[in-house]
Amino acid sequence: MEKRLKWATFPVYTTLDDFSLKKQPSLTQQQFNQLVDFAWLDQLYNFILLGPTGAGKITLAIGLGIKAIYEGYDVQNQVIKRLGEDYYDQNFIFAKMERQFGYPIVIKNVRDCMKRLLAIANLSDELTPHSLRHTHTSLLAEVSVSLEQIMDRLGHTDDQITKNVYLHVTEDIKKEASQKFSELMRSLD
Repeated sequence: MEKRLKWATFPVYTTLDDFSLKKQPSLTQQQFNQLVDFAWLDQLYNFILLGPTGAGKITLAIGLGIKAIYEGYDVQNQVIKRLGEDYYDQNFIFAKMERQFGYPIVIKNVRDCMKRLLAIANLSDELTPHSLRHTHTSLLAEVSVSLEQIMDRLGHTDDQITKNVYLHVTEDIKKEASQKFSELMRSLD
């Protein structure tokens, strides 16, 4: 984690106190894989609320290091201050920092960037930003996070969606289930 945080350092630091928490915009419901449309609502508690203003918001827990969030936000706030009125401030997390400052990044650009990074890492170019959601879910299942907790993180209300779409049982889980069953049977002797 430390190595990754060093890679993710930013050249300018300010404090979150400089950011106005008076505005609390929320988003219209859109596809989850369009991360560029997420808006910060509560970065202090490491989660994001999605949905129309008022009741009925979806809470998504974000499992990122809070330090990285703070530092990333600090840089963005510094740019926003410098640009002043030229910045289209709608509190997007992934906003353009060149031409059309503050507007959301085009999802195609995110996909293109991911393809370049996958090529550098010699990984399959068939992976998409949305596939990271599948991977995250499979890893949670592999470390025995409960179905209810996974559903909560994904914003699902129907466990069938989670089971059908996201819980690809890994070989390790299959082996572990077999081992646990064997242990149970041995304990009955």
